[in-house]
Amino acid sequence: MPTNITKNKFITNILSNDYDKVCKTISRCPSVVHECITDGRNPLHKAIYQKNTDIVKLLLDSGADANKCESKGMQTLFEFNNNIDVVFDGVTPLFAAISKGDLNYSIVQILLEYGVNVNQCDYHNTSPLYLAIKGRNTRIANLLLEYGADVNICNYTNTSPLQVAAMNGNSQIVKALLERGATTDITNADAANADSANADSTNTSPLYLAAVRWANPLFIAKKKEYESIIKMLLNSGADVNKCSICLDNLN
Repeated sequence: MPTNITKNKFITNILSNDYDKVCKTISRCPSVVHECITDGRNPLHKAIYQKNTDIVKLLLDSGADANKCESKGMQTLFEFNNNIDVVFDGVTPLFAAISKGDLNYSIVQILLEYGVNVNQCDYHNTSPLYLAIKGRNTRIANLLLEYGADVNICNYTNTSPLQVAAMNGNSQIVKALLERGATTDITNADAANADSANADSTNTSPLYLAAVRWANPLFIAKKKEYESIIKMLLNSGADVNKCSICLDNLN
């Protein structure tokens, strides 16, 4: 078992991108790749945050677990670009890589090639695909889809990847999701009950914003006036009546 000094030096070498020293430490003490450090992170997470593709591959080749979660995710706010939706226990290496966007595309690809669970969710049931789409990382989202990402996994608010793609106006991802069988009529229950009271200076109420964000994809596309997305959803069998119900309750 590696000593604390060995573990700390190992992490220091990862953070300084010193491939040779990382390699030598693994040769002397192979189990070091599995060790967590005081902040709950393991060497693979550290290498991913450093965006060091070579060290990531070295760790994986040396037996690092591609699906191992961090144990103290509350400390990851800064490293996740202040995205509060991913600040929690349960950050996998794949989540860590996706959080860096296109800068870590090659690392996401490596993790997938090494058999990472493409559908492993966090404690809020957020999937890697949902995270990539919300972050507007189209290339990564497409890559996840190529590796079999489930298009219908909803997070704890019952929000689907298709709803997020529609909200972002990302017609390319909407098309890809629909081609893979994304459900068109998933609706957050609260959206159908929204009203237009308490409008702000833009004549947009908090409840209106909630409705647009969480309603079914067709409702979202209509309110955002994304014509191409509306056509794709209708061609894929989206229920116009469900959209009308949301609109009636909103107006």
